[in-house]
Amino acid sequence: MVSSLVFGMSLFSPLVLADTQRLEEDLAHWSDAGHVRVGEVRQVADDLSRASNISIVENSDTRLQVEQYDVEGDYDAPDRVVMSGLVLTAPDVRMEVGRLVIDEPSKAVWELDHPELELSAANIVAQDVTLATRVSGADMRAYSGDPAPPQRITMEVDAIEALALDVSSEHGSLGSLTLKGLSSTMSGLDGWRLALESLALSDFSWGAPRGALLVGGMTLAELAVNKDDVQVAGITRLTSTSEITAERLTSHSVLDEAFVDFNQLIGLVPIEDRSAIRMVTNVMTGDSERFTMSGEGAGVIEARGASLLAHSDSHLDIPGSFGLTLDYEFPLALSKGQTAEELFTRFADYSLVLDPLEELGDFWLPVKPLGGHLSVVYHNQGMIDRLMSVAAVTMGQSRSELLASMSAELEQGEQRRSLTSPQVVGSVLKLLAGEASTLRLDLELPPSVAIHKLVNNPEGVVEHLVVTASTE
Repeated sequence: MVSSLVFGMSLFSPLVLADTQRLEEDLAHWSDAGHVRVGEVRQVADDLSRASNISIVENSDTRLQVEQYDVEGDYDAPDRVVMSGLVLTAPDVRMEVGRLVIDEPSKAVWELDHPELELSAANIVAQDVTLATRVSGADMRAYSGDPAPPQRITMEVDAIEALALDVSSEHGSLGSLTLKGLSSTMSGLDGWRLALESLALSDFSWGAPRGALLVGGMTLAELAVNKDDVQVAGITRLTSTSEITAERLTSHSVLDEAFVDFNQLIGLVPIEDRSAIRMVTNVMTGDSERFTMSGEGAGVIEARGASLLAHSDSHLDIPGSFGLTLDYEFPLALSKGQTAEELFTRFADYSLVLDPLEELGDFWLPVKPLGGHLSVVYHNQGMIDRLMSVAAVTMGQSRSELLASMSAELEQGEQRRSLTSPQVVGSVLKLLAGEASTLRLDLELPPSVAIHKLVNNPEGVVEHLVVTASTE
């Protein structure tokens, strides 16, 4: 029996030594940009190698610490890598991750600095994530336009999960990316907190050839803006999907509900500002003191032989206030030699780049409009009546006097712009006078208008529009 045990250990020991030695060597090369220190490395079980107290220091001001690094299963094809106690510190940034689990990683240790990066994983879960960052006064001013002191932003996330990760040096993709239980605060906003139950992205990809970022779908659930643990505003649910193929681009978004609780908001503003807030509340909500909004929109750009057709249908509903529907249809001609597949490929490479206006004119250059139609319908649900009453009191006029002065102003504008034709002016006045509850505007775009003017000179396009109006 003793001889058998000795023989078995003689076979096992080299394998144990090989796994622990390889783990230590791989961790030593975890980052080529910094100095790596590894504490203890040992074999906990036949299928479990463990390293403890790992640190990576870069440029003396950036440090990554990992309390424990476990490799489970075959070292060459691990079942799982589990990291615990991760802390990343850098100038003005500190991030902590309680536990990071990587299922079926392509390697036991990913070489993140490798010039020919290749890595994959079936599933990644980060738990108990905390990110604290300091935003300088200069950055705050660049964002808001006003002088501002430095701010400290803290974000906590219960879990971040990524499915089907596949990354190379040029591109990457994720089947889905989900954040659960997010909470965020800012030092300059005492008592205010942003909370989010979940945010899920699907069909997530990025990379070559333009550094594009594409998201096939998004679902946001239970976003809340709280003050001293009292919810002031929020979004119940927002979903969005998009798809790009060789023949069409489609998108669809649904907002179940967004809301502002003015009753709670009024108690949070300074006393001298409350009258103005109450006036806005009265106009927007009537007696409910809760502003709610829902909507849905769908858009398609599809190939039609040598041309394209862009069309969209959307609506927005604010109960007790107003409803709005928007529909458009624009046929587009492709330049000679250009195909729809080439255009959609360019759009896929371009879509959701950080600066959506960058090179937009160049992107649409191969496309020429063949006219088009835009329809906007306003459905009054009480807001116009309340708005006219408040405006009349504010101006010190009766409603009839206010309508007369507005009519004179609109007629003067009629002489300058096509959007204020007699038909449009008459329809708007009917709506304001309470003689109609629905206003419809139809805008026709002649084929002669170059599409680049829509980007560079939107006011000039107004001169070419044919506008008609009607009421019900």
